[in-house]
Amino acid sequence: MVAYPALFMPEDDGGFSVIFRDLPEANAFGDDLERTLVAAMYVVGVALEFRIKDDEPWPEPSSVAPGERLIELPVLTLAKLALMRRMHETGASKVELARLLG
Repeated sequence: MVAYPALFMPEDDGGFSVIFRDLPEANAFGDDLERTLVAAMYVVGVALEFRIKDDEPWPEPSSVAPGERLIELPVLTLAKLALMRRMHETGASKVELARLLG
């Protein structure tokens, strides 16, 4: 399980915004808490994708602080990120990956 702490903040319009200490480039918004949670999971995956592509470090999640909640990355997202990281490290292309997979 990989889960990043996030701070959810209520907005004046009844929605929520969310920020991540470990991934300052990741922030999300939603009309309600449920939509904000979904957006938060998505934005963490996107932020980590860009870090892989840009050769930036992938930070370990911090411990959750008071007022924060953990956003767990879906297993499928983790698998995709692990594959992207390995392809990036080895310089493998999508064509090479397809050839290897048959």
